[in-house]
Amino acid sequence: GNENVALGRRSQAANTTGNANTAAGFTALESNTTGSENTGFGVRALRGNSDGFGNLALGYEAMREAQGSRQIGIGINALAVATASSFTNYAIGNEAMLNLTDGGNNLAFGEFALGSATTAGDNVAIGQGGALGQITGAIGNVGVGTAVMAEKTSGDFNTGLGQGVLRLNIGGARNTAVGAGSMENGTAG
Repeated sequence: GNENVALGRRSQAANTTGNANTAAGFTALESNTTGSENTGFGVRALRGNSDGFGNLALGYEAMREAQGSRQIGIGINALAVATASSFTNYAIGNEAMLNLTDGGNNLAFGEFALGSATTAGDNVAIGQGGALGQITGAIGNVGVGTAVMAEKTSGDFNTGLGQGVLRLNIGGARNTAVGAGSMENGTAG
């Protein structure tokens, strides 16, 4: 490859034709072979990426096994295990989108925001305390606030704005709640 920068033991060790990659940290971008325009800073940052492109990983094990393209993971274990079919996900915060394996167009900002999401898409989670942290496979949810929809595991097209909003709404769909504690204890519906 051309125009690559590698700093750290085994950083970009497998690169063959990947171009314009920057890696700094022990095993950062270690498995990259043909992926281009990737940046990984931190121990094991983007370690498992082989052919994904346009990724940015900053932090200890940020995007450590990620395979997709056009993704950003900033923080310890942010977007750690995204597969090749994941795309255009932005995770900022320790363990934000920690378990996402398949899905796209997700935005998580805050510690463990969308942390349990596995196959989620088109979700926005902004807030500490695990905003949408337990959701596993849902689409079109928007949560802004500390612990907003923190216990939700499924359900599509919910909107919550405020601290603890829809916190215990486990599987409800098409709900809108605004204001601290709104619909906090509703478990379904």
